[in-house]
Amino acid sequence: MGMGYAGAFAEVIEESFIREQCPQELENFKNVLDEAEGETLESFAINLEQGIDNDNPILKAYSLLCGAFQNKTDLELSLSYHDQENDGDRYDDVDGAFWQVDGVYQLTKAGEKFKEKIKRCFFVQFG
Repeated sequence: MGMGYAGAFAEVIEESFIREQCPQELENFKNVLDEAEGETLESFAINLEQGIDNDNPILKAYSLLCGAFQNKTDLELSLSYHDQENDGDRYDDVDGAFWQVDGVYQLTKAGEKFKEKIKRCFFVQFG
């Protein structure tokens, strides 16, 4: 099997929008993340993609944040990670950890309502 770049995209939102919608849940997530020794937003995003133990307190705070965000906006929130230097290209719109929402490719009622807060970003992935 050959290796090469594949196009990808994400519906990216700013953390400030999450803060507007779920300030307490985001603050709780950030506090739990800060209390964890050696853990950063980027390392947590990488660990999410690789799978994390369900007993992880950061995962619990993250799940509460995502649930609250979906209850408030009807959008599915997730944290993702892209390594532009090693897995992508210098022209990628994302690099490192980023927040994205799912369920807006064909605009739903929620997507239409919040479309000015969502930015589609493109990048390539090597694999």
